[in-house]
Amino acid sequence: MHILLMILKILGIVLLVLIGILILLLCAVLFIPVCYQATGELFEEKKFHIRGTWLFFVLRVVGEIEGKAVTVKIQLFGFPVFSYPKAQEPNKKRKKRRKKRSRRVREKDTCVSKSDWEGKDTQQESEIEKELCHLEQSQIEKKKEKTRKSGKIKQILAKIGEWILMIPQKLKQLGKNLAHIKEMLYDENNKAAVTHGFQEIKYLLRHFGPRKILADLTFSTGDPAFTGQLLGVICIFPIIYQNDMHLIPDFESESAYVRGTFQIRGRIRFIHALCAGVRILKDKNIRNLIRK
Repeated sequence: MHILLMILKILGIVLLVLIGILILLLCAVLFIPVCYQATGELFEEKKFHIRGTWLFFVLRVVGEIEGKAVTVKIQLFGFPVFSYPKAQEPNKKRKKRRKKRSRRVREKDTCVSKSDWEGKDTQQESEIEKELCHLEQSQIEKKKEKTRKSGKIKQILAKIGEWILMIPQKLKQLGKNLAHIKEMLYDENNKAAVTHGFQEIKYLLRHFGPRKILADLTFSTGDPAFTGQLLGVICIFPIIYQNDMHLIPDFESESAYVRGTFQIRGRIRFIHALCAGVRILKDKNIRNLIRK
């Protein structure tokens, strides 16, 4: 009986420790923010650098866009987990692998030549042939795995490209249904749901939006009148005055362009998204609007 109680006590302690670890992980995911930073240079060669970190060094995502070249790196506890495109091996490792392969091929050739000259039994020859066949099969399997992985990546990229190409068609369909959407939005029964939805969007933008913006940009739309109107609309938003943003309109250019540098910093806490989602699910008006 005493042994049984000790076993139950140990199991209870282990369960409590596991539950405590799960609660700590859940609290860390909900309350510890994901910090993001984006910098860009909009000149003849456009460059973008995006970085996101969570819990200092636990998770780190770095992305760079330079012209048409795109690189993405994901690190977990400082160790690389994913990289696109795959990093090439250093020259030293390549040379070592080539030397090892050449040695193996030489040893096989010498073994085969000795067996031919010494006139060994057919059993030894069959064993050598089996080894060679086994090596060839392993190389073929490795090549198949590489082709499968590359094929999956190509399929994902192709799906993304198809989705991007389908955007204009989806926008056209949305334009066709815009009248019906307007009727639903302006309906007296749906006004409460729409106002609550906009409130939740503002709440998320206030918490997820950038905390600091530094920008020094010059822009033009090609039409001086439209450039002035766009500048007036942009200056309405208080984010221009709350941050160090310098926007210089170009009324003389005949082509549309945006040039300059910018830097954005912010953070995201998932607890805000969870709270907004719970409030939306509790609202009966929003549930009825989603059903419609």
